[in-house]
Parts: sequence; structure tokens; C-alpha cells
Amino acid sequence: RQNEFGGTVGGPVIRNRTFFFVAYDSFRLRGGSINRSVVTVPTDAFRQGDFSALVDGSGHQIPIYDPGSTRPDGKGGFVRDVFANNQIPLDRLDPLAAKVIALMPQPDYPNLISGNFISRAYSPANKNDIAYKVDHQLTSHQKITFSHWFNIKESNPYVADWGKGQPLDWGYPGSLHFHGIRANHDWVISPAVLNHFGFGFSGTFNTGRGTDSRNGVTILPVPGLPTEVPGVTGFNIPGSPEFGNATQQPDGRYDHTWNFTDTVSIVRGRHQLKFGGEFWRQTFRNWDRTGNGGTAGSFYFNSLETDNPDSPTFGNAGYGFASFFLGQVDSLQRLVGATPFEYRLPYAAAFVSDTVQLSPKLTLNLGLRYDLPFPWRFNDPHRLAAMNLTTPNPDAGNLPGAYVFGNSASVPPKDKKEFGPRVSLAYALNN
Repeated sequence: RQNEFGGTVGGPVIRNRTFFFVAYDSFRLRGGSINRSVVTVPTDAFRQGDFSALVDGSGHQIPIYDPGSTRPDGKGGFVRDVFANNQIPLDRLDPLAAKVIALMPQPDYPNLISGNFISRAYSPANKNDIAYKVDHQLTSHQKITFSHWFNIKESNPYVADWGKGQPLDWGYPGSLHFHGIRANHDWVISPAVLNHFGFGFSGTFNTGRGTDSRNGVTILPVPGLPTEVPGVTGFNIPGSPEFGNATQQPDGRYDHTWNFTDTVSIVRGRHQLKFGGEFWRQTFRNWDRTGNGGTAGSFYFNSLETDNPDSPTFGNAGYGFASFFLGQVDSLQRLVGATPFEYRLPYAAAFVSDTVQLSPKLTLNLGLRYDLPFPWRFNDPHRLAAMNLTTPNPDAGNLPGAYVFGNSASVPPKDKKEFGPRVSLAYALNN
């Protein structure tokens, strides 16, 4: 179900002095699926170790080899035996795999080996856009304006393929907040002098991936995994989306910019003088603590563990779920959360210009601008590193080439010579 609504209102607050305007727009999405694709879950027969129905596109059975029978073939290679009738005895079922299988959803089309489950993925969303502005005439010579707008978008929570409430689903909440503020003060000091002051702020708060609040070890106890780890360990089997939540740690960033500017305009005869300056400061804060894998860990499986390594067609036999059934892990990873980092960028500038009306058709503009861009500055000076091709590497027999970590929080050096002169002419071809 999708709904969108909003409205605007505006008008005077104090006659001929104060005015306001407000705009609101809202969007709601409930229940609608964003992905009606089909994915694959193991059939009941596969969950019992019976892979006799596993065939290729030509109808030939895909053999499942027993990794426990691996032995040298006497020719420098290895050989394995095929499971009789492609059936793995139930006593070979890995204990952890048995717990995962018990949590897997049942196929919607039990007679199909692949494409037998309709994805339940969807993302309920809330989105609100609000903006308002106030204009106020302080005196006959002074006016102020203020405006504020913000956008809030929440997906809470995103639900992945297995469906809401499924223990192995990997849904997560997320939000995106944006705020902007602008304020101006205009002052007519005299008929020939005008001062304009401006202030601005913009900020983005993006939690692209929220924390999975589930305690995974109570759902799926994995030996050796700390009890306080959030989320559910991920199991990646070829042909199927991930079972579990490998990306349960939060990530996101907070960026904001402050800006101040002031300009004085003076008219003197044929001259229009302007001078002023600006200062702004940017801050970027990132807390992408982990990528895929997370602190709950991920297991990856492959068909190669149940293939015949000495076969000239190695890679065409075996089956990923059969390898998972036997607990034959191809690779695994568990990531440790990194420390969030922050870096800042100040900037300042000043300028002066003179526009001279040399004749009714010819205008000359002279100007000078000075920019002072401060270097990036990190909250931790030891985060900055670079490859130095001449530094001896003790881990490589002191051969040249090693990473060097700096002892400064900022890079590159500050440049104090950024002067920008400007000269231009404008000529009107007709009146």
C-alpha cells in the first residue's frame, strides 16, 4: 500500500513586516514487495542427504564425491569415491549444518530443485519533507530571512528474501536524514553602501545499515562465537541468497558544513566596489565498522569440496549444498569492528573587486581573491599511511618498499600563496 500526502500554507504574521511559508510532503509504503523474484532453497530430499535427483541440463546425474575418501592416486594427484546412488548417509550430516537446515524455510514449489522459493523481500518506508521560511523587516533599512528544510527517510526494517520473522533472514533498519539552514541579514547603511551577511548549514546523517538486535548465539549456537555478538552467522551456499545475517554491524556517515559570508557593496561615481570574505568548515564522520562478514562471521561453501580433484572435468561435479551438508567449508571470515574516524576541512577566503564604467558601452572589472584552504585534518594522526618505495621492509628481508605511518593528523601542507587576480572587460555591441 502506497500513500502520499502533504500541503503548503503561508501568509503574514505582522502586517507588512513578518511573513511565513511552510511546505510538507509525506510518503508511506507498506507491505509491497520490491522483489518478486524466485530463489532456491534445498528440497526435502536434499535436506536428508539424498541427491539422486540432482541432474545437469542433459539429464545426466551430477555425481557427489565423498571428501572423506580422499587419497593419493599414486600419480601425484588425489582421488575420491562417489557416494552410492548420490546419497549421503544421515550420520555424516554436520551438527552445525543440521541446526541451520532446521531453520531454513520450506520451498514453495517442492518438486523443483532450483527456483523453488518466492522471495519475500520488501522495504516498508517512511519519507517526510518539511520546509519553512520566515521573512522579517527589522526596520526600513534592515531585513532578515531564515529558512530551514529537512528530509527524513526511514526503511525500518528492510526484509530480505526469507521473509519477516524468519530466523535466518538478514533484514536491517536504515535511515537518511538531511537538514539545511540558511539565514541572511541585509542592511542598507546608506544610499550607496549595502552590507549582506549570510549563514548556512547543511548536514546528512545516513545510517545505511542499522544494528541487528538479535542475539545470534541463542538462535544458532556457533562453537567459539562470543555470546554478546549481535546478528546471526551467515552461511553462503552457491545458488541461494545468504542464510543468516553476515552484515549486522552498523555503518553510516555524518557529514555537515558550516558557512559564513559577508559582503560590503559601495557605489562611488563610476565605481562599484565590493569586498568581503567567507569561512566554512566541513566535517565527515564515518563509522563503517565492518563490511560483509561482520562480527558474527560468515561461512562460504563450494561444489569443489564434493567434486573429484583428479578429474579432467574438475568443477563440473559436486554440489554446494552437499558440501554444506558435510560441513566442508571452502572459506570463512569474521571481522572485528574498526574504530570510527573523523576528518575536517576548514576553508577561508577574502576578496575585493572594482567595476568601473569607462564609457556607456565599456566596463572594466578588477579583482583580487585570496584563498586559504586548510588541509584535511583527521582525529587520529596514526591513520595516515602511504607506500614508500625506498623504506626497508623488515618482513621482506629489508628489501625497499614498505608502508610508512605518519605522525601528523593533517595532509598536505597548508598553501598560503593562493592569490587570484582578475581582469575583465565587457563591451555592449548595442544599446
